[in-house]
Amino acid sequence: MCTKINTKTNPHSFRWELRDPNAAVGGNLFGAITIILPNGNIVVSSTLNSRWAVYIYNPYNKKLIGGIYGDTGAASQITGITALPNNNFVIASLYDDVNDVVNAGSVRLINGD
Repeated sequence: MCTKINTKTNPHSFRWELRDPNAAVGGNLFGAITIILPNGNIVVSSTLNSRWAVYIYNPYNKKLIGGIYGDTGAASQITGITALPNNNFVIASLYDDVNDVVNAGSVRLINGD
């Protein structure tokens, strides 16, 4: 699976095709949430794996910078990703299990550099 990004707001428009590093048969909603951080890095969600994942890509070399993974189970879905002006971003998940608390939910602040 892949997601395509085409930025029309920049006069030097770029087009990227990013590949899911953990592609699943039948799809996993790779790219359902896609944001571009102020520094240009691209954040892409993959919400239907056995556990959710968010990947950060370098837009210039199209390489995967890293990944963040949630709890196992279909209930632990990402409910939002918000870019911050300092190149960081926030991942919200309503149903993540935290320690022994089932469906506690989580908010994660991630360094996007």
